[in-house]
Amino acid sequence: MRETESSRNLYEIAEPQFGFFTAKQAKKAGYDESKHAYHVRAGNWIREYRGIYRLRSFPTPERPDLMLWSLWSRNRDDVPQGSIATTLRWRSTTFPISIPRSST
Repeated sequence: MRETESSRNLYEIAEPQFGFFTAKQAKKAGYDESKHAYHVRAGNWIREYRGIYRLRSFPTPERPDLMLWSLWSRNRDDVPQGSIATTLRWRSTTFPISIPRSST
């Protein structure tokens, strides 16, 4: 695969994941495993955790830990997937609050 095609494929994978992707997803997009370290050194990818990267063009989200946990726990038998979905749904919920007026 040509580099431009690989980068386009990787962007399509990473975009809905706030720019994050796994080494496995990069390989699927067309990046040879031997080139992953090069892209980190060149500054194209930011290594967020072992086997998890973020495209440099994406800003760090407010809660990167949730995406890291989601990607890290995929296809693992020892992590309940429902707990991730519940956490992510909870973070996107808006809770109404009332703030009492000051009595000055």
